Amino acid sequence: EPQTDSSRFHHGFKEPKQEKRIETAEKVNLKIEHQHGDIEVVSWTENAVLVEYQKTVWAENEEMAREIASGIHIQIESDDAPVNGETPVSIKTIYPEERNLWQGARRARVDYRLQVPHQTSLQVNNRHGQVSVQDLNGTVTIEHQHGNVSTHGIDGDLNLNALHGNVDADAIQGNVLLKGVHGQAHLSQI
Repeated sequence: EPQTDSSRFHHGFKEPKQEKRIETAEKVNLKIEHQHGDIEVVSWTENAVLVEYQKTVWAENEEMAREIASGIHIQIESDDAPVNGETPVSIKTIYPEERNLWQGARRARVDYRLQVPHQTSLQVNNRHGQVSVQDLNGTVTIEHQHGNVSTHGIDGDLNLNALHGNVDADAIQGNVLLKGVHGQAHLSQI
């Protein structure tokens, strides 16, 4: 009986959680470019962005999984000088180009948890995973292809394009623009 891809490569490697703190103004303009993994964004009372992330890779063996993980780069950039009173912060996950990560049963993901100032405008572009955003005062724009999206307590406009997955949005103070193809949408207190 032939083995399935998922049972063939069961060697997973999880790097320890990493974190980076960026001091910011009271307002932040945050952009996240990501492909595989969960993104959670919550607000806190500090004028800083705290980025926590963890890489997980599955491959033929642990050595290959570690090598792939070391080739995944997390690019975090910010500008010391606020633009229109907002500190611009960008986070981008850069995958190694020299090998096809998703050939056979190789898999890689990076999970993010961000704590940001309450007054944060957010743009997320993600392909696979769950996206959760809570308690922000600003415009939130999410482009997401595969996975569920949950937003709660947005004091501003919500622009959401979710292709495959369920949407749960509540306590949104501004206008909501929702586009979806496959999945259910539950909206309340808009």
